[in-house]
Amino acid sequence: MGLLDKLFSKEVKDKLDSLAKKVNEALDDIKENIDKKEEEAKEAASSVTETVQETAEEFPEPVIPQLKVKRKEVFSLFEEAVGSEIEDRGSAAYFEDLIRKNLPEITVEKNVPVETLGQETPVKRADIDLMLKKDGKPMLAIFLVPKNLYRLTKYINSMNICEDAGIPAIRFMKEFSNEPAYVTGRIKALIA
Repeated sequence: MGLLDKLFSKEVKDKLDSLAKKVNEALDDIKENIDKKEEEAKEAASSVTETVQETAEEFPEPVIPQLKVKRKEVFSLFEEAVGSEIEDRGSAAYFEDLIRKNLPEITVEKNVPVETLGQETPVKRADIDLMLKKDGKPMLAIFLVPKNLYRLTKYINSMNICEDAGIPAIRFMKEFSNEPAYVTGRIKALIA
């Protein structure tokens, strides 16, 4: 140690000790700030978790509507079906024409508001494209829907309202071929 003492004066030692003390104090401050920030982060995370839980309770998981009646339709093509001159096979006019020509005992009402069935109606609902009646009595509700949107809540809700009122409800996809034999056969099977 004698050699070191000679190399370093007391002044240098004091400065080194002072520097070491400042470094230690700075490290202590940094550690204290880290601990403080960790605590603040935990409190913030806890607050966010509570807010999310409160919001989840306020807005429950949405209920995805399901058809109350899932039909396993059994029908035969009506090979004798008379076609229609109407080119748009997804239109209400086309379906009405087929029904008029092939099922003369059936009358058709177009764009029937689902509210007229006397059931409680939800906000999301669709009008019935075609209501088929026999002797004035509703026999079948037909919804003409886009093929990619047939599961929309408004269609499911409206079909369920029809079923609750005792009226079978079915869908035809607007973009499908909707051949006369298919359309007529399917309808005949449900109104028989």
